[in-house]
Amino acid sequence: MQNTNTPKPIEQPAKQNTPSLMELHIISFVKEFRVKNNISQNELAKAIGANQGFISNVENPQHRAKYNVDHINSIALYFRVSPKDFLPQYPIKNNIQIKV
Repeated sequence: MQNTNTPKPIEQPAKQNTPSLMELHIISFVKEFRVKNNISQNELAKAIGANQGFISNVENPQHRAKYNVDHINSIALYFRVSPKDFLPQYPIKNNIQIKV
């Protein structure tokens, strides 16, 4: 008779996922642009088909939520800018911006 009570392997605690420098740049750019243009989180959320809680979570460093490329495209359309405007001027390697 086989033992069916084999213990499950112990799972490692979830790794703390912190936003990358690229993600932080984009989040910061969008928030600054939103505030500068007197756009509420709710207005931006409606423009990109999300809810205000999502925008709040993205802008709160305690949450892991972030914009994806479709969000960035929708935000660019809303503000009438290019999606490339959300990116840093220089690439980032190992969380350090590198001038090329």
